[in-house]
Order: sequence, then structure tokens, then C-alpha cells
Amino acid sequence: MAEDYSRCFTIPYLPSAASVPNRSAQFDSVIDQLSTLCWAHYEDSNTHHSNHHHSLYVGSLGPCAYVRYRLAQSLSWKTDQDRKRQLLRDASRAVDIVLESEPMCRGMRITLLEGGRVGALALSAAIHESLRYVDGDSAELIAVRAKSELLDVGNQYVAQKLPPSESEVLYGRAGYLQAIAFVISETNDADFGKALVQKILKDIVAEGENVAVESGSYFPLLWEWHGKAYLGAIHGVAGILFTLLCFYEEVSLIEGAIGKIKATIAKLDELCFASGNLKSSLGSEKE
Repeated sequence: MAEDYSRCFTIPYLPSAASVPNRSAQFDSVIDQLSTLCWAHYEDSNTHHSNHHHSLYVGSLGPCAYVRYRLAQSLSWKTDQDRKRQLLRDASRAVDIVLESEPMCRGMRITLLEGGRVGALALSAAIHESLRYVDGDSAELIAVRAKSELLDVGNQYVAQKLPPSESEVLYGRAGYLQAIAFVISETNDADFGKALVQKILKDIVAEGENVAVESGSYFPLLWEWHGKAYLGAIHGVAGILFTLLCFYEEVSLIEGAIGKIKATIAKLDELCFASGNLKSSLGSEKE
């Protein structure tokens, strides 16, 4: 089958930051401009994304909180304390706006990318963990509260109320686990949510096994979203497998899971085009 290039593009070569001439002289100016443009761009584009205007994926959390947080992470507390602190506090204010606008409620989205409140809680934990360097106990308390509420969301809305078919990254269980993985990575709290993570992982693997058997697929693990077996990162197998492997130690405790993950990756590899891309979903034929 010929590859459909309308669904993908070639990533161009980009030089490393260290190889850019005069980078150090321009760096501070670029950071300030980026931080200012983040909010300006969101204001200009907000009306086009009115249904998702607080998400990390297409809304304010991306430019106004996440980008500023990453810019701050590129700076040193020793040499750039004022600029780093300002970026983090600007990011924190953007997060607070979302938390004030997105209360916990039935039917809310619960993933890192599409859940306004979930994304804001994960970012709040990361931002205030970093602010502990200058704000001490007050920042730590905010981080602890954000992490606690993020687990409440998982216990109330993910573990109990999501249908089994909601396993993918954009709207489902894997997307919630990515919020947990982000907090673990950014706060160095390896045990955060461990029991809840284990339960959700078991649910995802069990659904993958069930769908694979019921569909007669050669995939050891397969998931469907809205009745279709997607293969990519957002709604499909690749994204779910990536998320499972973010929790390798926990997945290893599920009998047979690692072997099935490896075999599913091998099957995906067989279906790759020469470019390394996959078609978006399996057809009606059993593959």
C-alpha cells in the first residue's frame, strides 16, 4: 500500500541550540519575547477554540503555562533567579485562571492534553515544586494540594466511571496516566499515585487483550476508539503502548503484559511504511 503523505510530513533538520551563533547574547531577549507572545497568541486565537480554550492541547495551558514553565526550566536559579521566578509565577497565574474556570464535574475531560483541570493540576504541581527554591513551604503546600486533587480525579472519574473503551491518549485512561507520569518526572516523586496507576494499567491491558481476542486480530493487544482500531499516538495503539512503557516497573507486575507489549510493537513495526509512519487505523480486514 502506498503511503498517504497528506497525513504526515517530513521533519526537517534543525541545528542544536549550542551551535547557533551569538545565542547567549540573544537568549534573554528571546525568552521575554516568547513569554509575551504566548499570551498575545492565545488572546488572538481563543475565539477559534471556544470549546477547548483551557486545554494544554489547543488552549491557554499550552502557551501561557507550559511554554513559560519550560522557558523557566532553561534558566538557572543561580544566575537568572528573577527572570526564572517571574516566568514561573506568570505560568502559575495562567494555571490559576484555568482552575477557577474548570471545576471538577461529571463529564469533564480527564487527560493531560485535553483535560483543562487535569492539565492545570499537573502543571501546578510541577511549577510550584520548582518555586519551592524561592517560596519554600507556601509553594510546597500548593504542589501537594494539586497532586492530591489530581489523584482524586483519577479515583472518582477514571477508575470508576470511564467505559472500558476509553483507553487512548487524548480522552481516555492513557491520557490520565500521562498526567501522572508528567508529575512524577517533574517532581521526582517516584511513588506518586502508585496504587491508582497499577489499577488503571491493569484496566488498559485487560481491554487490549479483550479487543484483540474479540476482533480476531493478530495483535496481542489492540484497542478501539469509537469502534475503530487506530494505530497512532493520539487515539491508537502506539500512544497507549508508549504510555504503558512510561510505567515499565508497574506493567511488569501484570502477568504476561510485557511480552504482549513487545509482540504488539513488533506487529506495528511490520506495518510501518518505509518512512516509519503507520496508516491511521486498521481496515475492516483482520490483520
